[in-house]
Amino acid sequence: MPEDIKLDNVEYNTRGGADAEDMPKWSSNKTNIRAYHFPFCCTGIVLTKLGGSSTAFGGNKQLSEGELTKEVEAWVDYFTIGDGRIHKKQFISVCTTNAQTQANKVLRELGFTKSRWMANHKYAGTKLATWTLPIGHIKKVGV
Repeated sequence: MPEDIKLDNVEYNTRGGADAEDMPKWSSNKTNIRAYHFPFCCTGIVLTKLGGSSTAFGGNKQLSEGELTKEVEAWVDYFTIGDGRIHKKQFISVCTTNAQTQANKVLRELGFTKSRWMANHKYAGTKLATWTLPIGHIKKVGV
């Protein structure tokens, strides 16, 4: 199992733009996963780049289950206790495809709640689900 990750070097990019890579986001050189504001909600976060599917943002790059768990936990920790109340959020959301079996397993094990599977009209045969984790009550990861 990889060591715990502490996000102490998070960069917040505010340049903005139409492309997802140009949207304001939090990133760290310690993780592959990126965090974005939930659209039109200042207390929500969307995690992306969980890998494992050619149709998912971030592509096929697959982290080990342990690495993926540690990265998601690091972002949950950052947005619950992080570097003070400035980054404290109320929920984290993730969208996955049915092909992202490892990400789906990790999210379920970490307590995220999954929606029903929905048809993906852009990629036939692929289904989508959203995952949500309320974090406003969390004082420390695992509590």
